[in-house]
Amino acid sequence: MLLGSTVTDAQTTMATLASLEVSGTGYARQPIPWGAPAQASRSVSNSVLIQFGPFADPTGLNTSVQAAAMVTRMTSANGLCLMVWNLATPLATQQNQALQIAVGALSMSLSTS
Repeated sequence: MLLGSTVTDAQTTMATLASLEVSGTGYARQPIPWGAPAQASRSVSNSVLIQFGPFADPTGLNTSVQAAAMVTRMTSANGLCLMVWNLATPLATQQNQALQIAVGALSMSLSTS
């Protein structure tokens, strides 16, 4: 889920995230296929390219992307928010552009502390 605003911990309800979700022709939430967890590092990363778009609107998305969220539903404001990332630099999009997360670029790890 791509968001048009940065998010605080208090804003991680699905209703709030859905109200911040970007829109545009060609945009849809994408699944995250995970690879096998690495036992030594207790980490896992995406096993395939994740692509949002390409966006057909002449201006791309309706706003710049400022955050992303991992949620349990592909559509609707139901479900749960599992994790939110605020981007260091907002991403503006153009017509026919797609936003991609390369294989292995999205990772999570389990801390034992």
